Parts: sequence; C-alpha cells; structure tokens
Amino acid sequence: MNFKIDAYRVQFDQIQFIESNEKVKQNCQQPYKGHKDGCPNFGYNWSCPPYSSTIEETRATLSTYQYFWLIRIKIPVYSHPIKIWSKIKNSKQFELITDILNDFLEKFRDSHAMETIYFCSECRICKKKGYKCTCPDEPCRYPNKIQFSPESVGIDIFKTFRELKLKIEEFPKEFLQRVGFIASDEILNFPKIIKKYQLYRKILSKFEE
Repeated sequence: MNFKIDAYRVQFDQIQFIESNEKVKQNCQQPYKGHKDGCPNFGYNWSCPPYSSTIEETRATLSTYQYFWLIRIKIPVYSHPIKIWSKIKNSKQFELITDILNDFLEKFRDSHAMETIYFCSECRICKKKGYKCTCPDEPCRYPNKIQFSPESVGIDIFKTFRELKLKIEEFPKEFLQRVGFIASDEILNFPKIIKKYQLYRKILSKFEE
C-alpha cells in the first residue's frame, strides 16, 4: 500500500476545539448508516465520551507543552465502476490506514514517554488482543496505555486543518485519511522519524509476502 504520513506543526493558539463538552458527546451520538444510536463506542470504551477528558482538561494538558503536530496518513480513494466494490475496498483500506497510523503512534510513544499523544481512533488495545473493552463494568486493563483520539478529548481536527490553511475533506472524494496529534517539549525531526517507520513497514511487508 502506498500510504503517505505527514506531520504539520501547529501553534497552541491554532488548535481549534469543539464548541462544548456537550457537543463532543452529541457528535458521538449522531446517527449514521448502520448505527441509529450513533457510535457504538460511546459509553462502551474507556477512551471515548463520556469517560474521556473534557475540553478544559485537554487545554490544561496541552498548555504545559511547547510544540504540537498533527500527524496525518492518507491514501487515494479507490474508484471502481461497480460501486459496491469501491465501497468494500475503501472500507478495508480505511481500517488498514487506521491500524498503520496507530501503529506508528504506538512505536513513537514507546521511545517518547514524556509526550502526549492522541491516536486516530478509539482505543483498540483490548480488541487487538482478542477481547472486548471492560467499559463500563470493570476498570480499564491498561490505564497507562489507553489511547484517546483528538476528537474524544475535544479537539476539532477539521477546524484545526482549516486554521492552518490545509486541505481536508469531510466526505472523502480524493483521499482516505486518519489524523493523530502529538504534543512535546522537544522539536522533533518528523521527516526522519516517518522515513524510519516507512522503512520498517517496507521490511515488514517483505516478510508478509
């Protein structure tokens, strides 16, 4: 897969937040195709509302750092004359780039313990190990590793991209994309970090062939 990962530097005052904590919850509960009650993770994943950090808590956390980056992975939308085939293919590709970017961010966190990192989806640590999140009945199994997304803690990704004058599609026509977020007290060399990760993926793909 020819995916592309980019890092975009953001100033603290350029980070855009969702209007209110109530709106964060409403976004999760908005019905969409196949999910009349909204996102199935709402209230059933410790990384998601109503259990994730409030906007105020997120602002307070980020205000302790000096440098910020949006991390985006994207690939072209797949197009086929048979629409259902395009839909199936793009759905699989979307899940794949989600896993790739989360893997990139996990590996980054392993070597950068002091940074705050927001992943590009709900926490999937338990899912990857073959079992369901304990929410809401039992405490989180991995409280020190839990993975929050930017949206779950109140960051408005679309508005932040527009604040930076960067193109982003709300309803993908050209590219499928996923976005994470990193806050640090160091200036990080992301071209080098990304290049190293892409080499790792290339080597990994050789073993998977």
